[in-house]
Amino acid sequence: MNQLFKNRFLYIIFFAYFVIAIITFGKLPQTFFQQDEWAIFGNIIFADKAGISLFDRFFVYEQYTHLVPFSNALTLVQYRLNGIDFAPYAITSVAFHLVNAFLVFVLVFVLLKKKWLAVLAGGIFLINSISHQAITWIATVTGTASATAVLLLSLVSFGKYLVDRERNRKLLWISLMLFLFSLGFKETSIFAFLFYPFFWFMFSRKRSIFSA
Repeated sequence: MNQLFKNRFLYIIFFAYFVIAIITFGKLPQTFFQQDEWAIFGNIIFADKAGISLFDRFFVYEQYTHLVPFSNALTLVQYRLNGIDFAPYAITSVAFHLVNAFLVFVLVFVLLKKKWLAVLAGGIFLINSISHQAITWIATVTGTASATAVLLLSLVSFGKYLVDRERNRKLLWISLMLFLFSLGFKETSIFAFLFYPFFWFMFSRKRSIFSA
């Protein structure tokens, strides 16, 4: 992995993904907010007028369906910066997706050490229609895309821990902390409680997560 990051191949791939992202999602900033986004803005304005504290906004107010404090915080930051100007939200959405596609590339390379297979995996993730709604539906981005980004970072750390001959225990703890952090953006990461044991069984060299 270190060798990969020392050559220009990494930057070429990122630039290629960037171009593909522009071609695929370039017209997204020209679209518009939907009902859910306006509801979110309304809640923020109401909370401002009612004097609801940040703690209550992130952990209490309307948290009966999703307890997602980090997503709520990111949404508030976006609103404070961009107001109701749609284009910055769309650009942020595509940027999140671009980073996530690149992290898929890194993850596959860490696990399989096959550059072109990793490039293909990241590219498919970037343009696959399955992920289309999570990027174009702005209301879901701060939860879904951010949780995916943090979870992928966790998987990269865990994968590197598993495949390295000399395991760095810090990577294991970093992976765990990132996984827990991802749950604060959206609870969809909860599947990893079952996925991580499978991940370990498939890619661990020593078949013991506690090996040094």
